[in-house]
Amino acid sequence: MKVRLAKTAGFCMGVRRALDMVLREANRAVKPLYTFGPLIHNPQVLELLEKRGIKAVNSLEEVEGGTVFIRAHGVPPEVKQELARRCTRVVDATCPHVLRAQIILDRYARKGYTGVIVGDPGHAEVVGLLGFTHGKGRVIQSEDELKTLPPSEKVVLVAQTTQHADLFDHLVQSASAHFKELKVERTICGATHARQAEVVSLAAHVDGMVVVGGYNSANTRRLARISNEAGVPTHQVETDQELDSNRFSGQRVLGVTAGASTPSWMIQRVVQSLEHMRGSREPLWRVWPIRLAKLLIHSNLYIALGGACLTYAAITAMELKEWPGKPMAVLVSFLFLYSIHTLNHFLDREAGEYNAPERIGLYRRHRTWYVTSGIVSQAAVLGITTSMGLRVFLATVLVMVMGLLYSIPLVPESLRHRIPYTKIKDFPGSKSISVALGWGAVTTLLPALGGEFPPAVTWLCTLALVFVLVFVRSAMFELLDVQGDLIVGKETLPILLGESRSLHLLTFMTLGLSIFLAAVYILGWGGGVFLWFEICCLYVMIYLGLYKKQRLRSGAALEGLVESTFVLAGVLAYLHNVVGSP
Repeated sequence: MKVRLAKTAGFCMGVRRALDMVLREANRAVKPLYTFGPLIHNPQVLELLEKRGIKAVNSLEEVEGGTVFIRAHGVPPEVKQELARRCTRVVDATCPHVLRAQIILDRYARKGYTGVIVGDPGHAEVVGLLGFTHGKGRVIQSEDELKTLPPSEKVVLVAQTTQHADLFDHLVQSASAHFKELKVERTICGATHARQAEVVSLAAHVDGMVVVGGYNSANTRRLARISNEAGVPTHQVETDQELDSNRFSGQRVLGVTAGASTPSWMIQRVVQSLEHMRGSREPLWRVWPIRLAKLLIHSNLYIALGGACLTYAAITAMELKEWPGKPMAVLVSFLFLYSIHTLNHFLDREAGEYNAPERIGLYRRHRTWYVTSGIVSQAAVLGITTSMGLRVFLATVLVMVMGLLYSIPLVPESLRHRIPYTKIKDFPGSKSISVALGWGAVTTLLPALGGEFPPAVTWLCTLALVFVLVFVRSAMFELLDVQGDLIVGKETLPILLGESRSLHLLTFMTLGLSIFLAAVYILGWGGGVFLWFEICCLYVMIYLGLYKKQRLRSGAALEGLVESTFVLAGVLAYLHNVVGSP
C-alpha cells in the first residue's frame, strides 16, 4: 500500500529536547532519577525510561533526594521551589514555547490582568500556566465559557501551546467584542500549527489517515479530530500491533501523521506495516520490485555490492588495472562487508529495535540463515586471501581481530566501575571512525598488498577518498538513529556534537574532499579518475541538502540512496577505464 508520511509527524522540539536532556543525564546525574509527572504522553517511551532507572512521580511526597526532571509541560512556580528543597538537583526541561507563555502570564498578572487560557482543564501544561497567573487565572474551551467572565476585567488571552488554532482565533474575535481591555498573545507553538495544517492538506490526497500516538495525548487526539473533520476516514493507534488490514480494505493511499510525543521508531513500524499491506487496485508488478529492493538493502547484499564497487574504484585509483587478482579482491570486499555488517547487526540488536525495526524483524525471522551465511562468508574470505599471498592473509586476519576488539572489554573487570570507557565502541564517535578505517583497509590496503604496492602518496590519497565517503555514510545513519541510540545509552557523533553541528561537519568534510580530489589531480598524485569522483561529492552534497531540508525520511529508500554512493563510485571508475578522464 502507498503511504504518505507527514513531514511534521513525531516529536516536536520541546518533547525531543526534554527527552534528550533526560537521556543524556541518565548516566551521570545524581541518583535516584525522577520525572515530575510522565515526561511525555506515550506509555511505550515511559516504559523504556523506567528500564533506564528514570521513574515518573505524580506528587511531591514521592520525591526525596536525587535528580528530578521537570517535563516539557512545565510546573507551577511553587512546585518547582518545593522540588528544589526536596531534591539534590532539579533539571528544568520545560519547552521554550511553554516557558514563553509562563513569562507572559506572570508579566501581565503583575500589572493586574486576569490570565485567560484557551486550553484543556486539568492538562499538565495548563495547570503549570495557571501557577503564573497569581491566582487570577481562568481556563476556557468555548465561547459560552468566555462570556461568563466579567467584561470589565483587564484580560490577557493566551493558548495552550498545542491548542487548535482555529478555535483560538474564533475565541479571540469573541473576546475582542466582550472585554473592554484585552491583550492577545498567540502562544500556540508554530510546529503545532504546521502539524495541524499539514493534516488538513494531506487529507485531500489520501483515502484514509492513520494518527500514531498515545490515547492520553491531547495533541494526538486533536490531530485525529481535525483529520475526521476534514472528511477522511481516520484511525488512531498507539503501536503497529493495533493495525488491522481489514480496516483499510478498499483504500489505495494512506496518510500517516503522529502526535508530538510519538518517537520516530514507532512511526517507522506503523509505516512499514502499512506498506506491506496490499492496497486496492494495486498490481503485484508494482509491489514486488519494492519488496525486492527492501530485501537487498535490509539483508546487507546492497551494501556488500557497494563495497565491491568501491574496491573496484580504489583499484582503478591506485592504477592496479592490469593486476590479475582484481576479481578476487572485489569478491573479498563483497563477502567481508556482507559478513561484518550482518553479524554486527546481531551484536547491536538492542539499538536496532528502535533504529531499524524492519531489518531486525527480518533477522529475527531468518536468524539461522543470517548467522550461518555471515560465518561462511568470513571463512570464505580467509580461504580466498590465502591464495592472494601471505601479506594479504595476515592483513585480513588483523582487520578481523580489530573488528572483534571493537566490541570486547579491554579493561579488567575489577577496574570497570572506575573507568567509563571499557571498550573501543564506548568512546563517543568511535563507530564512524572505526567503520571508515575498516572499509579503508578492505578496499584499499588488501588490494595494494596483493600486487605491486602503488606509490605511497597515491595509496594514501585513495584511502582518504574512501575514508571520507564511508565516514559521511556512517555518520549520516547515526543522525537518523539519534533517538534509538539515546534510549540505549550509546554516545555517537551526533549525540556528542549535536545534530546541527554534525550535519555541518559532514558538509564541510564533503566540500573538503572535493577540493582535495582536484588538488590530487593537479599535483599529479593520482590520475584522472580522481576528477570523476567529484561527481560522488556532488551526489553526497545533494542528499545531505535534501536531508537538511527534511525532504528525506528514514527508511529503506533513504538507506538505498546513501549506499548508492559506492555503486556510483564503481560506475565512475568503469567510465574512466572506458572513455578516459572527463
